[in-house]
Amino acid sequence: MPKLPIYTSLLSPEARAVIGQVHEKTRPALRLLEKEGFTCRNYVDIFDAGPTVECDRRNIESVRHSFNAVAHVSEHSSAKDYLVSNTRFTDFRATTAKVAIDEEHGKALIDPVTAKALMVKTGDTLRLVAL
Repeated sequence: MPKLPIYTSLLSPEARAVIGQVHEKTRPALRLLEKEGFTCRNYVDIFDAGPTVECDRRNIESVRHSFNAVAHVSEHSSAKDYLVSNTRFTDFRATTAKVAIDEEHGKALIDPVTAKALMVKTGDTLRLVAL
């Protein structure tokens, strides 16, 4: 971080014009964040002067619609696409995968390849959000 203030009045008009603006190549990323509940708070990034976004964790759509289930490692035939993660702080892993949900028993049926990628076994807790 700069030790002294940056006086924007000393910057060129071209530089001042882009402070707080989103680069066209990053607009899709900003739209994705906005869909999740993030908003611009009129602050700029100290490195590229682009806008910063914030959101209370409880208001992030993916967090609000996620749920926990117990992993059951097996081959399965009917499944939907999920973003799925283990629930550990150390060795956290996440991926997208086909998962079959057994709502009655609170189980998420994942294949062995997904289980290996997530470093989980049958009985471990997963966090999932439908894609």
